[in-house]
Amino acid sequence: MIKLGSDILDKQHVQFVVPKNVYEGLFIADGKGFSLMGTNMTPGFMTKTVGSRGVLLKLYPAARKYIIKLT
Repeated sequence: MIKLGSDILDKQHVQFVVPKNVYEGLFIADGKGFSLMGTNMTPGFMTKTVGSRGVLLKLYPAARKYIIKLT
């Protein structure tokens, strides 16, 4: 898991490049407040493999907690 933030001395990242073929999910760590997030994708792409909760749970059982939280 990557933590976004301005405290780089605490291993936070001000920005992060998500590798190809990786699903992206975001949430506020303490669950309070709000955040304005943006995503840029380049080059643009089209995909036929949009992950549903059931499919993702079968493919990535170790990530169950996050899949449930984010889907």
